[in-house]
Amino acid sequence: MAAKQTGFYGWRLLFFLGIVMLAAGYNFYGPPVLFPMMIQDTGWSRGEVSLGLMVNLLLTGFAAPGVAWSINRFGARLTLFVGGFVAAGGTFLTALLGDVYPFYLLCYGLVTGLGLALATALPAQTVVMFWFNRYRALALSLIMAGVATGGFVASPVITAVVSRAGGNWRLGWLSMGLVLILAALVALGFVRNRPADMGLEPLGADAEPT
Repeated sequence: MAAKQTGFYGWRLLFFLGIVMLAAGYNFYGPPVLFPMMIQDTGWSRGEVSLGLMVNLLLTGFAAPGVAWSINRFGARLTLFVGGFVAAGGTFLTALLGDVYPFYLLCYGLVTGLGLALATALPAQTVVMFWFNRYRALALSLIMAGVATGGFVASPVITAVVSRAGGNWRLGWLSMGLVLILAALVALGFVRNRPADMGLEPLGADAEPT
């Protein structure tokens, strides 16, 4: 079968999905690095800043049925692409308008939260389910390692970016937006929804999922 040939694209696909999930980790662990700077600059309380994070996380979860509909209607690849640009738009707007509290809640809480729901775990995991029947658990674990990698680099990278800019926390948000755009372009260029799109079959098409 085509899926058993050397160089099965699904293995390379995991690398590209890992980049997508790295962007997710970078944008999940990045904002808390900026919150103390925003508090100092705006005079908000920790509770007020944390409310934006709570709205973001709640929307990321509650949007799951809509994300599933988008995957079924448009495919995971396009869902990842559009979601990345929506989330990037939210972070860019947070950089520009984030010192105004209602805009902070709207841009980071709602827009970025919706974008991340579309651009991260659910569509990426769906692609893996389509491509891998054998070694599925391994494939899923490999892409999820991207989240940990993104979280690992988020704090030192964002801290360095802001420090070089003289403490300008807005550049930290801009860096998160740029990472999301990169991930969206990678998804558009290299992610394929199903093996059949490339004339292949899932790895282990005749085997039980493992």
